[in-house]
Amino acid sequence: MRDLYILAFILALPALAVLGHDVYIAYNNTNLEVADRFYLSDLGWLWVNYSPDSYDWVVRSTDAVIWNSIVDPLLQKSALYVLGAPFAAFFIITVFMKIFGLGPFEGNGLSFSSLSVRKKGKFSFDDNNDKKRSKYKRK
Repeated sequence: MRDLYILAFILALPALAVLGHDVYIAYNNTNLEVADRFYLSDLGWLWVNYSPDSYDWVVRSTDAVIWNSIVDPLLQKSALYVLGAPFAAFFIITVFMKIFGLGPFEGNGLSFSSLSVRKKGKFSFDDNNDKKRSKYKRK
């Protein structure tokens, strides 16, 4: 179970780093009004500004068809969404596994076997239908 938490944290780190970068830029950008300061950075803008040598190398070494059909549209998206997608997919899959009791949650899923219906048609969550009264000690 702890492994899932560590994996979720590792998958969330890139998105949190990009969000922290955007907040930092918005905080230090005093030329604009407060309402116009915060915007989400594109993945391509971050790559070109912070590592132009690796960007140029990838442009030179990638086929033009692959670059135009896959890489370029991905670089034009917001970095928070692109880097947060693996964490979101992991979260959805983990919730699905938890609900249906799959993988590490085997046997702990949503089950209706513990629910019972009384003869009167009332819904009960316990298997024993004994009505026990509690006795209070009065002074």
